[in-house]
Amino acid sequence: MISFNCPSCGANYEVDDDLAGHKASCDNCGVKFIVPSAPTPDGASIVAAYADAAPYTSPSLPAVQEVEEPESANDYIPIRAPKKNAPPSRRTGDDGYDDYYDEPAPHSRTSGGGRKLKTRPRGKTASKLGAPARRSPRRQAPVPVKKSSGGGFLIVLLVLVLALGGGGFVFYKKYEKKKPLVHPLAATVEATSSAPSKPSVYRPPANSTLKLPSLGSSKRVGADTPVGRYGTLRVKGSVIVGEDGRPVTLRGMSLFHCMDGKKFYNEKCVKWLRDDWKCDVVRIAIMTDLSWPNSWANEPEAVWKRVETVADACIKYGLYFIVDYHGGGDPRPHTQLAKKFFKRVAVKYGDTPNLIYETFNEPYGNAKKKTKIPWSVIKAYQESVIGVIRSLDSDNIIMVGTPVFCLFPSRVLESPLRFKNIIYVAHCYAATHKQGLRNEIKKTLDAGYPVFLTEFGSCECSGDGKFDVASVREWMAFMDKNHTGWCNWSLHDKVETASALLPRADAEGGWPMSQLSPSGKLIRSYLRKAAMKSGR
Repeated sequence: MISFNCPSCGANYEVDDDLAGHKASCDNCGVKFIVPSAPTPDGASIVAAYADAAPYTSPSLPAVQEVEEPESANDYIPIRAPKKNAPPSRRTGDDGYDDYYDEPAPHSRTSGGGRKLKTRPRGKTASKLGAPARRSPRRQAPVPVKKSSGGGFLIVLLVLVLALGGGGFVFYKKYEKKKPLVHPLAATVEATSSAPSKPSVYRPPANSTLKLPSLGSSKRVGADTPVGRYGTLRVKGSVIVGEDGRPVTLRGMSLFHCMDGKKFYNEKCVKWLRDDWKCDVVRIAIMTDLSWPNSWANEPEAVWKRVETVADACIKYGLYFIVDYHGGGDPRPHTQLAKKFFKRVAVKYGDTPNLIYETFNEPYGNAKKKTKIPWSVIKAYQESVIGVIRSLDSDNIIMVGTPVFCLFPSRVLESPLRFKNIIYVAHCYAATHKQGLRNEIKKTLDAGYPVFLTEFGSCECSGDGKFDVASVREWMAFMDKNHTGWCNWSLHDKVETASALLPRADAEGGWPMSQLSPSGKLIRSYLRKAAMKSGR
């Protein structure tokens, strides 16, 4: 079999050797190419048929250990039938035969490291599998008896033997030399060297184009991107895990809300955050204030265009994106508007592994009247909105705001939501929030519920004030230890401590260090260090 990756999107294929040299097109992205003539782990031998095919670089695959083949018929491996009730030291493979992993036995030939080759049974079963069975010796005709003076005695003796039921007896039998048994791998090679009576795969006519089915997700980009590495995320206990079941800690940047920070809502900015800042995730903060004239509540199409621009760029470059309904205060007046908004999000992006929902930014009540919204009220809103999302998207993660500016995530333990793949939100500003908030988060984690910091600032909770490096270090150590993800607030160039950029920074990325604020330099260094540890 020939294994290779699409030169454009990286989709993996395995095809029969007979397809080498044929034209093919990728079922995922449609690019046309020529099937390579030999297996290549990195797809380097694929020749793109169109100049506009995007280059693709596949990561190095594990080296494949070759099995030394017998050099002659006398060096073939004996074939034996599998034993029933195998001891614990052996494992039965998918095809019903035993794979051995213990020490090599005298009758086996190993490929190094003590791992033994699969064996096949004798007889008819072996013939069906492609290995010749052991033949029984052929019976030869009796040798004619010459007449002589003692011929009468021989005739009498022959009659007596036949009378006793020895009709199969002959005076001389010549056995042909037994044909040696052939290892299944050698038998396959020998069979393919001659013209088979029935091809194992469809052989397309010359100069035809073959439509190959992709072995991977149609939404997956290169494996060197966050989505390519982790795939569809889910919640397992108090952590996020990828498709391989291993914990995933997402780290990235939150854009400023789409009204004041709209100049950074573009594709080039997203690409720079992936390539230079090494972000895993980008948070799209959609302003929903009912009183603002150009918010989602009053100019939905203009706001939706900004959502699409960033979301499409994240999908293109393999990043996760959080769609944040950036409301504050009492969530109840937002219920119908939020349901309409997230229905549109789910219809557009619900089938992508990149999408993460955040249903309400900061529930807190009325600050002037000093009233607080209890978890029971927040929960009712969340159940109503999440019900709409789950009717369209049953799998992608949903992040849920918690009481009083997301500072008390443990209050959800009174009555947790009963949906799957739910993560509770905490907001932290390092110069204001210290061990008390860490205790709240740890209490929630210990109860088996995950927490994500969708807003993590290096300053005071006002977004300005002290730049607290020591507290940032303490929070980073805590979040790394507990596999707690975060998005830094915020990617903006306004004059405040929380901004990652200095005023008049380029809207499309490419920022030199001279355009980064002290907070931006610190957060970028943490993002790059984490990416380096993970192998990105």
